Amino acid sequence: MDLSVYHCGYEKCRLVRMEETEGGRHYLFYYIVSGEGSLRVQNETEDEKIYSLPSGRGFLIDVGGKERYQILANGNWEYAWIELDLDLKCEKYVNRAVHYIEQNYFRPISVEELAKKCWRDRSYFGKVFKSVMGQSPQSFLNSFRMEKASEELMTGDTPIGDVGAAVGYPNRLNFSRAFKGVYGISPREYRQRNMIIGR
Repeated sequence: MDLSVYHCGYEKCRLVRMEETEGGRHYLFYYIVSGEGSLRVQNETEDEKIYSLPSGRGFLIDVGGKERYQILANGNWEYAWIELDLDLKCEKYVNRAVHYIEQNYFRPISVEELAKKCWRDRSYFGKVFKSVMGQSPQSFLNSFRMEKASEELMTGDTPIGDVGAAVGYPNRLNFSRAFKGVYGISPREYRQRNMIIGR
């Protein structure tokens, strides 16, 4: 289950009341800091249920379900809440990672850094990225860098070592190996072939 933070807050009040809602799936988690109250839950198939809400306890509500909720406070109370959204797709944070790569491909980037930028665990992020993009984050980063390098090799006369450094490979040998791994030929051969074709 992939959940993303939608809203959160901290409030002091005498009454909280929620009615049935429709639409996407959301989950609300409440934590009662002080005071006490009760939670009434109603649905079409069961009798009304009442739950005690003492301070120091929390509870989770499925807002996208068919139940009707009513929260009643006995006097003043304080609570913190967070709303989690099930409708934010994995693509959203994968796109965030792709955008980050597009803006920072010229410097060292680790998968851990990308996962952190998307607020995800490295292992989970890697799996989701591959399911959306069809390749691992590292492979995508490498391919993107080589694409940028190929553009420069076709259109400019920048020394090959400088082209590699500009796309995040300060070591020319490592750049050449990475480039050949993507295009099947060395950067020098790639430049020569495309310069001939372009004339």
